[in-house]
Formats: sequence, C-alpha cells, structure tokens
Amino acid sequence: MEDMLYSKDLYDHMEGGKYKNTKYDAEWKKLNRKAVALIGQWLDRSVYPHVDTETNAKKMWKKLKELYERKNVQNKAFLIRKLGNMKYIEGKSMSGHLNIF
Repeated sequence: MEDMLYSKDLYDHMEGGKYKNTKYDAEWKKLNRKAVALIGQWLDRSVYPHVDTETNAKKMWKKLKELYERKNVQNKAFLIRKLGNMKYIEGKSMSGHLNIF
C-alpha cells in the first residue's frame, strides 16, 4: 500500500505535513482525500469499520498500523515459520496459493 501511495505522490499525507492558510490548502485537502479514498479502496470489509470515520490520511494510516503492525518476537517467528512451511497444493492456481500467504 505504501508503494502505491508513493507512486501516486500521496504518501506525504501519511508523514504528517499540513499546509494551513496558504494557497496550497485546497490542493492539500484534495490530495488528502484522494489518499484516504485509495487506502479505503483496498481495505477488506471486516477492517473498514475501524477506519470508516477517518477523513485524515495520517490518522487512518496510524489506526491501520495499530491494528496490524505487531512488533514482538513471537509474531515474527510465527510468520517466518508459516512462510517456511507453506507448500503449493497441486491443482490450485498460483494466484490462489499466493493469496493464502
């Protein structure tokens, strides 16, 4: 998601900069709204209620990070173990296999 925001020049809104009372204020608000819409477009229906009231891209991004970004050793070990044990099942599509991961 971060790469997509960077590619569309919308990541500045996640870093916290904000223009106030300048000629760029209207443009900044428009780009902020685009960033919020782009993030919301890729969210799963089960996640969307956690951030559906946010209109600020930085706050929305922070909530999503709090939901998903766990930084303890046990979670990292679990993910590495899961990746190491993941095996392709004959007859399934490669895209389905990657979606499981």
